[in-house]
Parts: sequence; C-alpha cells; structure tokens
Amino acid sequence: MMRYGATDIRRSIRVHAIVFSMLALPAGAAAQRAHVDTAGLCLLDHREAFFAFQVSQPAAYVGRSGGTSRSPHPVKPTAKSRLVLGFIVDTTGRVDSSTVRTYQVRDSALLRETLRELSKWIFLPAVWHRCAVVRQFVQVGVVR
Repeated sequence: MMRYGATDIRRSIRVHAIVFSMLALPAGAAAQRAHVDTAGLCLLDHREAFFAFQVSQPAAYVGRSGGTSRSPHPVKPTAKSRLVLGFIVDTTGRVDSSTVRTYQVRDSALLRETLRELSKWIFLPAVWHRCAVVRQFVQVGVVR
C-alpha cells in the first residue's frame, strides 16, 4: 500500500477542488478561473496580455539599448503629453511593434523618432502573482 504525506494529500485536494469548481462554472468563467496557481504551477496562456491592474508587478521601463540622452523615452501619460502610445510589452521586456497604437499625437516629428527608437526600449516584464512573466498592455507618454 502506498503512503501519502500530508503535503501530497493537501495538494491533491486543492487540485481536485479547483478542477471541480471549474467544471461547475460557465465556459468563460472557467477560462478565467484557469489562471489559478495549483501546486506551484501557473496555468496561463502566455499569448494573453494583461492590464497593469491585473498583474502583481506591472512592466517597468528600465532604459534603452543605444541611443542618446536626447532619444525619446516613456513617461507617465498626462493630458499635456505631446505623444501618447499604447503597446504590449512581451515576456522578454521588449515592445511588440505589431501592437503599437497612437492615442494622442501633437508632435509628428516626435512620433517618427519614437517609432524608430521603440525597438531599443527595455522593460522589466510584468509578473502575474509571483509565478509567471506575462505580456502586458502599457500606455505611456513620450518625451525627449
């Protein structure tokens, strides 16, 4: 007869409780519930992108590779920002250039320069509940 330790039993009960609770939920709710951390495993689709309020540690700008001190860089967006962009920071901390959106453009020269420099921006990627690095939607103002 196989003997189980208390930790194994608690982990088994937790996993079964989560699985059964997911089966009792509607399909959309079950998909949201699938993010639950069970027995040290994150059940995430790493192609999914989150907003800052959904992660425990949002993506943070740390610098750029190359460029000059006058190169465009991100700041917190305000109503007075000359340029506001939105994009996804991937799990490596780089901007996914296919997701860039402009929300406010008051300086087209700054926009052109920023789009050239965007691939050089480096972020600390977002962390979802201390168990996985995830993609995150980011909205920033841009200054020189």
